[in-house]
Amino acid sequence: VLLHDVTARKAAETRAEERRRKIERLHGIARNLTAARTREEVFERAVDGGEEVLDADVCRLAVADGDRLVPVANSGEEPADRYDPQPVDHGIAGMTYRSDASIVVDDLADTRRAVSPADPDEGPFVPDGSAPPANSEPAYRALLSAPIGDIGIVQALASEPGAFGDDDREV
Repeated sequence: VLLHDVTARKAAETRAEERRRKIERLHGIARNLTAARTREEVFERAVDGGEEVLDADVCRLAVADGDRLVPVANSGEEPADRYDPQPVDHGIAGMTYRSDASIVVDDLADTRRAVSPADPDEGPFVPDGSAPPANSEPAYRALLSAPIGDIGIVQALASEPGAFGDDDREV
């Protein structure tokens, strides 16, 4: 009797097939973007496509305006202007923009607990958004933050920790 363990090979095949599907969907989204007539329409199509390709709960896009990143599109129910502009030298979004490199955070709850507040009465410092209520878990746990050249950044968020991997970062 000869047995071969093909578990690793099957996992690699499955991963390659998922990656191929993501790239095909990304190409479809790129074609969709070229049909947009306004800058705002491009932004909306980009976040909707990012949510779809990355299997994210929500995708957000912010553009650079001087020394600030201004939210311009959100794939979720909330309008983008609900979020305040953020300095480019602040938080994960700012680090992504300045470094021109993608950042993946497996669990935002760990990140938020790891950063101490300047003033204990102010509550935990949350680099990208307002402070959550004390002793609460964030609604989104995983983050993929990617630069869009000198235009700005796009961020995908998911409620499950570890939702984004190296393939997602590359896509």
